[in-house]
Amino acid sequence: KVCAFAYTAAMVHNYGTVLVCPQNLAVSGANQVLHNIVAGNFYRGNIVLVCPAGGPFAPKFQELGVSVRIGRLEDVLLAIRDVRFAICNTIMTAHVVNLLSARGIPCAWVLHEWWTKEMIPEELGKRNDKNLTAQTVSEA
Repeated sequence: KVCAFAYTAAMVHNYGTVLVCPQNLAVSGANQVLHNIVAGNFYRGNIVLVCPAGGPFAPKFQELGVSVRIGRLEDVLLAIRDVRFAICNTIMTAHVVNLLSARGIPCAWVLHEWWTKEMIPEELGKRNDKNLTAQTVSEA
């Protein structure tokens, strides 16, 4: 019989890279949630944060040993071939969830928003993000 702690410890030390994918690197509660997950030592291997633009929260992740890559996820996936899992943050990363899924990379999607189907187009419109539509969110 294997105890839960032994199983968890084995999972923490496995090989490969884990991606952390926030929508931005602003100082925000959403990014603090990701920081807390990483700081909790959920994975002691290679962790790479991928974000389309830099921001003031990047050094907080770097202090934890996270490699911060600014740019397109597609480019990072070409360079890092051993991605085993990803954590996406906020509804604004729905397109990232879809891309990872299409590549067969499992991910956890941390949602902070509680938007009804009717609210999604309105809220996305306020943010003027061309990567997202109600359809993108629905697919994710």
